[in-house]
Amino acid sequence: MNCPKCAGRGLEQRLGPQGVIVDQCSACGGVWLDKGELYHFVRDPQRLHDEIAGAYKDTAPGQRVCPGCGEKMIQARFPAPGPVVDVCAKCGGNWLDSGEIEAVQAIARENGGKNFQWATKAEDRTRLWEARHNAYFACLQLKPGCRCFPTDVCVPISRLAECIAATNEDIAQVGAISANNNHEIGNL
Repeated sequence: MNCPKCAGRGLEQRLGPQGVIVDQCSACGGVWLDKGELYHFVRDPQRLHDEIAGAYKDTAPGQRVCPGCGEKMIQARFPAPGPVVDVCAKCGGNWLDSGEIEAVQAIARENGGKNFQWATKAEDRTRLWEARHNAYFACLQLKPGCRCFPTDVCVPISRLAECIAATNEDIAQVGAISANNNHEIGNL
């Protein structure tokens, strides 16, 4: 994929929070988020979805080409003082210029999210993935001698928070010992 701002410059993959891999331009600092990846950074995806839906109602034609599918992107305007981001109407991805990232981070914080963080070095990516892998072994120590039953679920990102809350309620009802180790994958 090439940077839509820096003609011909390739995007580099970075490991962000929750193991989400994003694409960033090392020259301009812009970030490409595939469809749904923005929701990984907030605790209240529905509220953020509502703000994004509002921004998508106020669009203008753009000049940049989508790094994902090659189509021309549109510009979506978030409510003031929010940013104007490049959005691909075909594949649903979002291009954030480096200055727009901070504005979207502010929106994410308002929705219970955290700042975007990247793991640029191979050893940092490895460390993050090892921590996730080791969570299984940590769970085994919650009650020594017991077994651990890892499970997996696939839900639309817009229903992720609801799924986690319902899971926690189910666990509380049966009195089981549980540790939720959430991992969301991009391109949803």
